[in-house]
Amino acid sequence: MKNRIFSVVVVLSILSLGLIAGCQPSSVAQREFPGYQISELMGLSVKAHDGVQLGQISDLVLDCNGHIGFAIVDQPGSEQFPARLVLVPFRTLMISKEESNTINVVFKADKEKFYEGPEWGPEKLADMSQINSVYTHYGLQPSWVEREWQAC
Repeated sequence: MKNRIFSVVVVLSILSLGLIAGCQPSSVAQREFPGYQISELMGLSVKAHDGVQLGQISDLVLDCNGHIGFAIVDQPGSEQFPARLVLVPFRTLMISKEESNTINVVFKADKEKFYEGPEWGPEKLADMSQINSVYTHYGLQPSWVEREWQAC
């Protein structure tokens, strides 16, 4: 009986310490699911850090586990760069929501990397060496080093 009472006291103490330390959700963002619907992301502008518009999200590539591996960004044509679909690792995009619920997408790498980035084509995901080259281009470690990429 003493052990049971002691266990209850220890558990309650730990729980109260968590509440004191600020483990309760203190904002709406912490109480809601911290994600986005794919439909919210489609067509959003992708901007560089300096605000230059690079393109719009036209599609997302998921692996068999449902993890988003890549975004396909529709780059509009200009005098310097032709219109094309650019394949970027999803981790190169920083997605945030303003208080007005506007969603911002910022390309975290240097915009020249985007302009020189690999053009989308199904062959880019045909084998691991192609996927490796996409990650390497953007200066990232391939995602399957952290977890296994699963082709379907």
